[in-house]
Amino acid sequence: MLAKLHLQHAAAVAICIDDSQATREVLITVRRLAPTLPIIARARDNEHALSLLTLGATRVVPEVLEAGLQLGHLLLEEVGMPVNVARDLVEALRVESEVALSSRVGSI
Repeated sequence: MLAKLHLQHAAAVAICIDDSQATREVLITVRRLAPTLPIIARARDNEHALSLLTLGATRVVPEVLEAGLQLGHLLLEEVGMPVNVARDLVEALRVESEVALSSRVGSI
């Protein structure tokens, strides 16, 4: 199926499957068919995210981390932090986590 999707014309691919093994298989296949195509993938946690980055994902979104960041954002707003300050703080943590995860890939 992926071969028939004309990946050579795609700007990017998002893999949002709720099955870790299927996500890995799709990622491997997309990377084989389109070696330079940006691939954004959903991951269950940081370890899953690390494995997907190692397999060639361009960027990953770990569910556990993202849910925690969103909950933290809402909590900060509820206790009176200005919306823009809460948003900026959470975004800084999101970027820091992504950089930390990417640096782990480089050390493997």
